[in-house]
Amino acid sequence: MFRRRAIAPHRTHWRPVTELFKTLPSNSLKILVMTSKHLFCYFSILTVCAQTIPRPEGQAAELKERSFRAGKWQGSGWRMQGPGTRVEFTQTENVNYKLGGLVLQVEGEGKIATGESKFQALALISYDLARKEFLFRSFENQGRYLEEKATVREGLLEWGMEIGTRKIRYQIRLNEKGQWHEIGESAAPNGVWQKFFEMTLTKVD
Repeated sequence: MFRRRAIAPHRTHWRPVTELFKTLPSNSLKILVMTSKHLFCYFSILTVCAQTIPRPEGQAAELKERSFRAGKWQGSGWRMQGPGTRVEFTQTENVNYKLGGLVLQVEGEGKIATGESKFQALALISYDLARKEFLFRSFENQGRYLEEKATVREGLLEWGMEIGTRKIRYQIRLNEKGQWHEIGESAAPNGVWQKFFEMTLTKVD
């Protein structure tokens, strides 16, 4: 009879990782370490980006919740143009939400008594979810451009700037009649605010 030879069980010999590294060429080890570092940095960046990318629905909600109504507004107003010179005008403002509510666009045109268009402006208002602040950007037909932080809440929009030693601010409020009431004021170094602009608009569309 044939005798079966006893087969010894296979034994797996485990070696420490450090022993494995010793068998690798020196340049291979350097490449492995550098690749590991790069992968760590890559996934770290992805994690940070995922945490800081703004959520569009959050931005739109903040802007729409605290801002005044969109639509077409018409009315009249006045502004001081030089010392003692008051100019009256009629004004039309078109307010629309853009990009799914992420940006509030305000486009205005002012005409004097002769019907001549003397003032045109385009403003863009948005909300920075990361900084938790509103941004106001405006462009005028005279070539002026403004970018400032703004205060926006239900019934109020306020922004301002500094020109030399003088401070200028604009405020738009909804009055008790639901009208757009806007004023412009400037402050001298003594801190006294003086009105140089005012208009009242009614929503027509």
